[in-house]
Amino acid sequence: MFTVYPGFGSIPSGGMQVVTIDCVADPVGRCEEFIAIDISDRDPRDQPAGIPYSLLAEACQPAFVIDNPTLIFEEHQLCSSANLYSILQTIESGGLFVEDENKFIFCNVLVGHQAKARFKISNMGKVACDVNIVVKPVSNKIFARVTDIFEVEPNKMCVASRSHAFATVSFTPQTMQTYQCIFEATLDGLPSNLARNQSLTFDIVGEGNLPRVTVVRPILYNQYGNPLLLFKRLLLGHSETLPLVLKNSGTIPAKLHVDLQDQLGVFSLKGKPSTSYIYIIEENKPQAKAKKAHTASLVVPPGATAEFDVVFHSQKVGRMAGNIHLSVINNQYEETVIHMVGEGYEDDITLDNVHGLVASSSQEASDISEIIEEDTMEDFVAGERSSSEVLTPVGLWFILNKNEI
Repeated sequence: MFTVYPGFGSIPSGGMQVVTIDCVADPVGRCEEFIAIDISDRDPRDQPAGIPYSLLAEACQPAFVIDNPTLIFEEHQLCSSANLYSILQTIESGGLFVEDENKFIFCNVLVGHQAKARFKISNMGKVACDVNIVVKPVSNKIFARVTDIFEVEPNKMCVASRSHAFATVSFTPQTMQTYQCIFEATLDGLPSNLARNQSLTFDIVGEGNLPRVTVVRPILYNQYGNPLLLFKRLLLGHSETLPLVLKNSGTIPAKLHVDLQDQLGVFSLKGKPSTSYIYIIEENKPQAKAKKAHTASLVVPPGATAEFDVVFHSQKVGRMAGNIHLSVINNQYEETVIHMVGEGYEDDITLDNVHGLVASSSQEASDISEIIEEDTMEDFVAGERSSSEVLTPVGLWFILNKNEI
């Protein structure tokens, strides 16, 4: 392990001689050797074997931690494949490492957005180590490309003794699909056979997601395939309420804007106690609506539902229509229009076959009129005051017959 030179020499009076000792650190481990310096014509009784010196060295191989997932993935949650599904239902963002599959998962990343994860490179040794870091595709096929999808920085790092550094991998999904790559960190400067045994390698998986909201109610659809809220035909002054139920069918929280489009002002939205809203305009008033950009705004957690009451107020005669426009933030493809249709009417009194009730003789009509004149007139007047009372055929016959007389 040690080489000493020069091995001999002559030093003039007042001069000096430099002795160089080289150490080649091989094999790995601690090494101790001795050298002796003998000076000619000195007292042989003093160190007869020469003046001894000890040479001590320790050869260390650079290394970093590759077998401690708790340390490497300290910023992320760890699990096994057995409980992976249950954990994925509760985690909203960040990363997850599956130990028995040696796989890191980016969770709930929006398409076009970037997620980052840091992995700890720890040097527990006595010497610094140089580390090369890459992310590479799982195959050479074009669909397995990782360019612009996965990136790692830095590509090289020097980790001092008893220290650590972080490698950061960014994931930017371009579409709604699953992406995969291989993370590999290797020691620089070692032979390939040794570097292979000192590498940190694991799979990275990520999926592009978009927030999604589906309409649970109404269950009716119009001829264009749009959800339809069909209200009953109502008397003027009456109202009817129908439910509007929305569900987040995706894996990430969905922020939703609701816009009620109603030019006649006969439709309105009301909130439900079971649903939490950022805000909701429950009265269909232009002044109130002008203060907010939308009729309602809310965030629906994954798998949860949001409920509204849609109210139709019958204020005008005729068929009226309106729309509810649903827009999901960060998903330009998720635009839903719910159609609303209602009709208002007022009561009309029509008389059919009036002449069929006229008696054959005026005398008979006069006799009947004397009997029912007083009571029938009172009923007719009351009937004019209240639409809920109905005129009897006899009363109607009397009034018309009396006019003819």
